[in-house]
Amino acid sequence: MKYILTYLFFALIPTMIMAQSDPVLIIDGTNTTFKSGLSFPYWLKEGQTISLGSNVKSISVLEFTIDNENLKFSQVLSITNLQTVPVGKAWKMESIGFGGNGQSINGFSSNGAPEIFRSPKYFNSPGSYNWIVPPGVTNICVEVWGAGGGSYGSLLGGGGGYGYECFTVIPGTNYTIVVGAGTSYSNGGSSSFGSLIVSNGGTAASGNSGGIGGTSNAQFNISGSNGGYNSGGLSGNNVGGTGNSNSPGSVIIYW
Repeated sequence: MKYILTYLFFALIPTMIMAQSDPVLIIDGTNTTFKSGLSFPYWLKEGQTISLGSNVKSISVLEFTIDNENLKFSQVLSITNLQTVPVGKAWKMESIGFGGNGQSINGFSSNGAPEIFRSPKYFNSPGSYNWIVPPGVTNICVEVWGAGGGSYGSLLGGGGGYGYECFTVIPGTNYTIVVGAGTSYSNGGSSSFGSLIVSNGGTAASGNSGGIGGTSNAQFNISGSNGGYNSGGLSGNNVGGTGNSNSPGSVIIYW
């Protein structure tokens, strides 16, 4: 009996460790375990509350407006504190950023972990970057905005395209990140996450009309709006001015 109990104890250790590292969200005041319990996507209706539990640093949410029993996409949210789903809205939780609450993730303290272990990861300045999938990370979600087109006189450029998609990845894989630049009198640069998502920039204004909004090849995508007379186009899923007329693109990675 002694040997049987010893065997059972050591056999349960991996399960115990995994359970302790599972991400926990506080939904309507109740701790809810994901990964080994529930999985994504997960929907919340108006009036429900959501907050971060253990091993969670942020939550990526798609917000929809309910219009005559139809869902219309509204915006992407990054939840970092207690929030309530607004009236007339529905939230679709897509992914969790690990870390927070002093827990250990992948052998690193969430407070002292290297930057590559922290989610989300932002790329907001024009240029080319490399991002390596951290150890233990097998699923990511990515947002990509193209840059806005430039202006010509009183005519303004189109907004950059927007794309959002989730992927299965292999730890250690190197992805090239490109953030498109916005310039005064030329087309906005395209932004991309490897070859998986490309969001085109808006075109510069020309002729008698404003520039044309950019597009994206992502699974979920929104084209930038067209520019006009004294009116620059907005990016698809306009967030904080990203991808507006003449502004740079952006890439955000969640895991």
